[in-house]
Amino acid sequence: MLRKKGFLLIILAMIFNTGVLAGAEISKLSGLHAKKALSLNLTQEGLDFISHVALEKLSKDLQEKKIDDIDLKIPFTANIKVEQIKFGLKLDYLKIVPHESGLKLSLGLKNLHLSIGHFRASNPLLPTVGMSCFNTSVEMASGSLSPIEIDVDAKVKGQNVHLDLNDFYFHLNRNQFTSFGPRDCQGLFGVRDYVTQFVIKEVLSSARPFINIGTKLAVKGLFKFMDKKLNSIIKEKSFPLSLPKFNEGPSPKMHAFMIPEKFVFNHGTMGLLVSVRLAEVNEKGLELEEKDDLEFLKYFSIGIKPELVNVLIKGLFPGNKLPKVELKEEMHEVIGALLDKSELANFLPDLEKADLDQDKLRLFVSLKKYPSVGLDSSGQLNLIIPHLGLNFMAKRNGEWSDYFTFNIDLKVGLDIAINGAKLGLSLDMKKLSLEGEWPQSYSPMDKTFFREDAEESFKSLIYMVSSELEDSPLLALPSFEFGDREITFKNFKIENGFIFIDIVPLN
Repeated sequence: MLRKKGFLLIILAMIFNTGVLAGAEISKLSGLHAKKALSLNLTQEGLDFISHVALEKLSKDLQEKKIDDIDLKIPFTANIKVEQIKFGLKLDYLKIVPHESGLKLSLGLKNLHLSIGHFRASNPLLPTVGMSCFNTSVEMASGSLSPIEIDVDAKVKGQNVHLDLNDFYFHLNRNQFTSFGPRDCQGLFGVRDYVTQFVIKEVLSSARPFINIGTKLAVKGLFKFMDKKLNSIIKEKSFPLSLPKFNEGPSPKMHAFMIPEKFVFNHGTMGLLVSVRLAEVNEKGLELEEKDDLEFLKYFSIGIKPELVNVLIKGLFPGNKLPKVELKEEMHEVIGALLDKSELANFLPDLEKADLDQDKLRLFVSLKKYPSVGLDSSGQLNLIIPHLGLNFMAKRNGEWSDYFTFNIDLKVGLDIAINGAKLGLSLDMKKLSLEGEWPQSYSPMDKTFFREDAEESFKSLIYMVSSELEDSPLLALPSFEFGDREITFKNFKIENGFIFIDIVPLN
């Protein structure tokens, strides 16, 4: 009986071997589409990064904002023209807080600076009599961290990501201020201090709506910036998929397009559901606009639905052209043993009686249906390989012909972890059923088939595979091309029907 290790890994490697697939054309993929198959979830590190970028941009956009000139009147005392009015906000922090229906931006206003470049007060009866004052400034909320609360509506419209201002709360207490200046006044006016204080209070009152509007516009500008950034990274972004290589030969490629579908919010988390469309290898995709785009992606945890993996598998075998691969004895000692008729005779006694030209057989592995992955009710990832065929050929009368075929239905639970550059993998046998059949072209002298022995032997092989997994080339963590960059992954978890991994840029 076969008691060697690693046979299942060899079979899987040969089936999905990119050298074998190199001859297959990755084409006619337009119908391969996985709906809402990716979940791009911002990590806390990502939220902190966006908060930092948003604070920096908003602080820059809220400096030296102009306010329209203001005309004031003190009845029977003065007509006042106020010019060169500007304001600027100093922000201490910006926090992005996801909640069930959207986002809330919380800003800490550290200081409001209002500058009055010039005002002139003149006598209403004698306009030539008056004074001009220059460089007056007002500081509000100095060090008090007045809050600004912004409610954000995040939606996908026409496959575009949109961030919209839903609600805006900004309270300024105009009675809490400190004034400086004016630094210089020219002309004669008997109530200079009174006029100055009047101008300051009235300008504060008049400027308040301008400050609110200016802050809102800056926030909307921030949203447009973030919209552009997100859409440049995600919307219809194409990137080539290169499978890991195990043998010599070119690696087949396909292009995947990401299509935004829906935002998903929970307390503390923000996610975007994305559909994936496979395209022909020669279909040109959009280029990454900035190299920073990939750096930004590292702040996402990517959730993959098993359906996407299954679509990618179908993309490898267009037109239902499932592979048939010959396994040769030089590939692995287990294969060499299995090709020896004395070993196989443990299951097929006919081999002890059959008149064969040589003691070595040939073995072909084939798939009659697509393999697939799925999650069971407990959340465990399963690999399902239906109708895995092991077709043995024997040489008789100088010709190779079909001898016997094992038909295997296999379901294996996969427990996966990522440890550095290695995948940690353990197998949990869920189902293995085996049947066998003789070809019509051959009449065995002994039709006995020890099916149960063969089935148990294959089960034992699968249980033994785990001991070889650590050193298997299959378990080297793959890397993928994304534009002109290379990425790999870290961390691994299954949650809410998605397989989550974190992106790691390699260059």
